[in-house]
Amino acid sequence: ASNRTPARAIRPKRVLQLVTWLNRGGAEMWLMHMLRAVPRDEWAIDVCCKGSHCGVMASDAQFLGAEVLHCPLPFYIGGFVNRLTGILRDGKYDVLHTHLGVHSALAVKAARRARVPVVSTFHNTAYPPQTALTMLPVARQMRSFYGERSIRYTLAHSNLVTAVSHGVAESITRHSKAPSERP
Repeated sequence: ASNRTPARAIRPKRVLQLVTWLNRGGAEMWLMHMLRAVPRDEWAIDVCCKGSHCGVMASDAQFLGAEVLHCPLPFYIGGFVNRLTGILRDGKYDVLHTHLGVHSALAVKAARRARVPVVSTFHNTAYPPQTALTMLPVARQMRSFYGERSIRYTLAHSNLVTAVSHGVAESITRHSKAPSERP
């Protein structure tokens, strides 16, 4: 008889990728390539979409082994934070990786509530209005104010912040300073 204890099965690290949707774009194509390449015995990667739908590549992500979750971001943002916190806890995720840009603070807040480390990746240098409502002058100013605070919160409270280019890194670094501190 051997005195060796049997090797304990190690569960894969669970990562939730948070995107707007799975349509054909740069971050989404990167995510699909990653789903094909990662060793499944080491990493379990799921995708959560905050858009009005999950997108045309959702079934492709499922075919590649990801669970695709839908947590739409409505006008009332508090409900989004609560739902995402529940998803993180219920899924027993080890890491949240958010790609939401100006809405990243909501994801960071949910991750902190769920006690899950968060990586925030920024992909753009500007976040223009996206709807008829956010294009209105007053709404545009409110969105700008919200975006500034959201990015600042994300930079201060993420476990890791990454940017897809030097230009994007420089752009978000400007948000880490109060307006009076900027050159």
